[in-house]
Amino acid sequence: MEHLSLEVADNEYQPQKRLFSFLLPKKDVPIPDEQDRKLFPLRDANFLSRLYFVWLLPLMNIGYRRTLTPADLYILTDDLKVETSAARFKSIYAEKLIYYKNLHLLEKCQARNQTPETSTVSPDDDLQDFKLTKFNMFAVLLRTFKREAVAIQLLAIIALVAIAVTPLLTKELIKFVQKRAFGVPTSIGVGIGYSIGVTALMLFQSLAINHFFFMGTALGVKVRSVFTAELLEKSFKLTPETKHKFPVSKITSMMATDLSRIELAVYLQPVLLGVIIPIIIAVAILIINIGVSAVIGLAIFFFFLGLLGFAVKELFSKREVVAVLTDKRVN
Repeated sequence: MEHLSLEVADNEYQPQKRLFSFLLPKKDVPIPDEQDRKLFPLRDANFLSRLYFVWLLPLMNIGYRRTLTPADLYILTDDLKVETSAARFKSIYAEKLIYYKNLHLLEKCQARNQTPETSTVSPDDDLQDFKLTKFNMFAVLLRTFKREAVAIQLLAIIALVAIAVTPLLTKELIKFVQKRAFGVPTSIGVGIGYSIGVTALMLFQSLAINHFFFMGTALGVKVRSVFTAELLEKSFKLTPETKHKFPVSKITSMMATDLSRIELAVYLQPVLLGVIIPIIIAVAILIINIGVSAVIGLAIFFFFLGLLGFAVKELFSKREVVAVLTDKRVN
């Protein structure tokens, strides 16, 4: 850290005075040189540091005392670099592409009551109408980031289930306090158990939500980075005819708008999938506590939920028409 200075290249030193700045040392925090930047510390952090995001404190401390600059940010480790993710995506894509092509050829042959070995049509002719579906691409993407996807989905389920059952335990704790207030003989250990249970559920809920958003955002950025790299690489190999169909303006729009939607969907989709379990828990609680009367309320709820889904579907269909018109205007 011998070559630190208060200003490096375009990085301007901007001290900040905040509410608790008087508690911190008055010494300036210099902007590091490029060679002094540190690696992203998450991989080497211990369990508690990972659990409570303690590894972020040094960066937050600098940001509290002065404006952060690009030189303050960590250098990405290999597992976080787009090159690593893109290489894995390409490998899996190439493997699955062969599989889907063979599957397409097999379906073509079966339609003619033939086998690939006895086919009277060449594979090239059969593959003329071959096209990957969005579900095929989703399978490739899921296999590329399956570990992260499974972890994020589990975190979303844990957080949503904790949110669903916390009021039940809180209700029992309130009942216990009421009994103690009216002098009903009760064991203090039960109340302590309820208190610990509520606290633990709130802790699990908070940790799961924070880690879910952190990992979900990181995965969304990875997916967007991979697709951006692939889109740029493919744009350099376009034929004149394809360049006419996909001009620079349309490619730019895809990278800016479409990929941002994919990024948003990546870390919000687990909530949509995980919310099914809390809904089942809530329905079970209603039926147990209210009885058959709850069924009428649930029927009304699902009826209006269906109406909302229909309205959203219509809204998206209109949005697709607007998007086509917008693309034509931009092009």
